[in-house]
Amino acid sequence: MSRWLHQGSAELFPETLALDAIHEVGPGGDYVTSEHTLRHYKRCWYPDLFDRLSYKSWVDAGRPTLIESARAAARDAVARHTPEPLPAETLDTLRSLIAAADGRAGV
Repeated sequence: MSRWLHQGSAELFPETLALDAIHEVGPGGDYVTSEHTLRHYKRCWYPDLFDRLSYKSWVDAGRPTLIESARAAARDAVARHTPEPLPAETLDTLRSLIAAADGRAGV
């Protein structure tokens, strides 16, 4: 579960992988001032489950473990999820399949 703090997604493209910039700058080079970094520095990814709190803030927050954070994120995702209703055509097909299975089972 990750998020982009700026518009975009976690899709992999030559531009997002920055292979040209890596090749151009090379080992020990300065990526901070590269053109690629200047184009993309606002697209910063931060993990949702690994916090970036200072030690004191983490202690003040109750010292949450990764497992606790994962459970809370899962519970939140389930609570906020609203499934899309199935199309009527799909529901009709499912009802037909269930009726046929019930018939074979003598229900």
